Amino acid sequence: MSWPGYASALAAAIHGAYLFTGKRRMLDEAVDLARWAVQASDPEQDHDLPRHRMNLSSALLERFDRAGEIADLDEAITEVRLAIAARGPHQTDTHSLQSTLGHALARRSTETANGEDLDDAVTALRLSVELPPDHGDRAPHLTNLAVCPAQPVRVPR
Repeated sequence: MSWPGYASALAAAIHGAYLFTGKRRMLDEAVDLARWAVQASDPEQDHDLPRHRMNLSSALLERFDRAGEIADLDEAITEVRLAIAARGPHQTDTHSLQSTLGHALARRSTETANGEDLDDAVTALRLSVELPPDHGDRAPHLTNLAVCPAQPVRVPR
């Protein structure tokens, strides 16, 4: 494993510890460490870069949920899009990435009243359910798709 790989794994562990303790400084540390892991990775050499990006995106989404900073949500969406682009459409975890992207875009559409984000969210969530009917991840992704358009749109003040 590379140094960025170790840093990304540690960021994920710290993020998990934050979920247990609720201490904001742990979440900030997880974001900073995950961001370093992404920046320190060589896109040509580090095949785990999409995982590093996903760890960063998850921590940013969590921080957005806590603090409501739209910049965290914007960066999370950028990172998960880059992870999807790096993985390609036929990798086994692309469906989960699409589901995460759809969820994040739906959240942003709720925050900003941006209909284009909602359209993109539905598209991503539809891609996330392109799994065999008996696939274990299909049901939760279908649920995410089913509730997405029903999310209320809040007009910013």
